[in-house]
Amino acid sequence: MLVVTYLWHCLCFLPPPIILSMFHVFVDSHPTLVVLWLLKTIILCGYVISPVIFLSLNSDYQKGVKSLFASRRAGTNELRRHQSTLNGTSAI
Repeated sequence: MLVVTYLWHCLCFLPPPIILSMFHVFVDSHPTLVVLWLLKTIILCGYVISPVIFLSLNSDYQKGVKSLFASRRAGTNELRRHQSTLNGTSAI
């Protein structure tokens, strides 16, 4: 998991500063392309995909997400039971 996360980090977060510092002529000639694709989209992909990597490769992360959804589901069922008792109907 650590190797995959490191490679993804290098792929998403290293190219923008390198391109901005080494190819400043390209940045000056195409500022919208560079700002939109390199500084926004690639970095956003890095932040969006990192939790997916953790979820797919780490069992502790998977257990945490399962317990989070299980607690939300249990809370929803309790709320339904409470509302049905207030209305005088049987629980679903």
